[in-house]
Amino acid sequence: MILSVSPSCHPESPLTGSTLASMINKAVELKRTHFSYTDMGHLSSALKTYTLAKKSNLKPILGIEFFFKDSTGTSADRCRYFNGAIYAKTQPAYQELCRVVSRTDLPKIEVQEEKISLWGWGELEHLSKFDTFLVLGSPHCMVGKALLASGPELAENILLRAKTLFSNRLSLSLICEPWDKKFATVIKVEYTDGTHDSFLASDTVSTDRARKIKALDLIKRSGHKTIESKITGGTHSNVNKMIEKITEHKGFLPLPLDVTLEINKFLLSMAKKHNIKLLVSDYAFYASKEDHIVQTMVLETNKLKSDLYMKSEEEFVQYLKQALELPDNQIKEIISNNNEWAKNFDNFELKYEYRLPDSNGNALQQCMEIIKKNGRIDWNNSVYVSRLREEIQVIAQNGKKDFSAYFLPIHDVIAHYRENGKLTGPSRGSAGGSLFCYAMGITQVDPIKYGLSFPRFLSLDRIKNGDWPDVDTDFSDRDLLIGKDGK
Repeated sequence: MILSVSPSCHPESPLTGSTLASMINKAVELKRTHFSYTDMGHLSSALKTYTLAKKSNLKPILGIEFFFKDSTGTSADRCRYFNGAIYAKTQPAYQELCRVVSRTDLPKIEVQEEKISLWGWGELEHLSKFDTFLVLGSPHCMVGKALLASGPELAENILLRAKTLFSNRLSLSLICEPWDKKFATVIKVEYTDGTHDSFLASDTVSTDRARKIKALDLIKRSGHKTIESKITGGTHSNVNKMIEKITEHKGFLPLPLDVTLEINKFLLSMAKKHNIKLLVSDYAFYASKEDHIVQTMVLETNKLKSDLYMKSEEEFVQYLKQALELPDNQIKEIISNNNEWAKNFDNFELKYEYRLPDSNGNALQQCMEIIKKNGRIDWNNSVYVSRLREEIQVIAQNGKKDFSAYFLPIHDVIAHYRENGKLTGPSRGSAGGSLFCYAMGITQVDPIKYGLSFPRFLSLDRIKNGDWPDVDTDFSDRDLLIGKDGK
């Protein structure tokens, strides 16, 4: 039996250590039939993944690793976030997922220096009404992290609520990689009496200069001569010792338990108790084990100890046998579950019909009226007139498609910003080479004055090959586009 897919793969997240192409190639090498996309908090590479997977004869599964927070009234509330993965079976489900991801009214947190929206039960309930599938199981998942933070009762209650929403479209995923070390910053304080203390950066100390500062501040703010007291592990202790030396150390510290193993064992029991399908996952951030060094370079320091690479079926089996001590028949069943789960997405297709906006009349005529009103063309200068005529022949008189209407809403948006005293970008990309765009006020750089090329923006050959014009524009903010309420 060949494993069809691993349900969690992060080809372009802040922690990713491989290119999307290399991860897709690895899936082909592993003889997988599907490729699952679940980047962290966004769908920005979903369409690129869809296209590349199709070209490699892999069936794409598009989803997202969402970030979740809901008050539980327990010690789990101390956690900044939890997560899960949700996948779209159909195009309407995918489009609805895009709408939720695009919302600007949700609370935000910063994860790996990115602003990410926090979902609640309302978002999950809404998406459960579409053809979506929910998978829970990772070091930060809604069930596993709740287990570690508050205990099995809360974890089971969260699981049952998710099961109520998604029914048999809920699966639990076993992550086949230990997580028993955590990257940490340690502040070592040596005292004049020959003793020392080692603090985590987040521990609290009081000194002769400050009350209750983080231990890291001993490094950031020099001049402390005495440690008066400390709070480590929630326990307060008096110190009252003079400081000889303070040093900072970064590296991996052992955790009191293997986090993924603890979560996996709980998920095994919950799957059996509540009749929920179990899947197996490598929770991959890079293609091959050797790519860990690339991830280290991306992160500037080796902050992930676990080898979260795309694993072979043999590696999955080895983990399930050795770490979880599962019998062969149960291992076979779990791998079979992956293959059955993948089949849900066999017919997933995205089809978009591009269309031009309604121009309410002759679009080219409207464009020419705008050009004349703007007064950027010297009609007595044959260079400008000839160039504008040539561009119009490509844009509007190419024999295949009149693209004049495409430029009207772009002009209207830029004009709306200008009327409201807002700045827009002077030009971006190849559109800066278009005199037509400059004359309409879409770009602010004269392409003839600066010798910029129009064919880089649009040409007859590109139009014959099905390419449409593409104008990118920078705005100082999105408020005038989306409204003050964020909708």
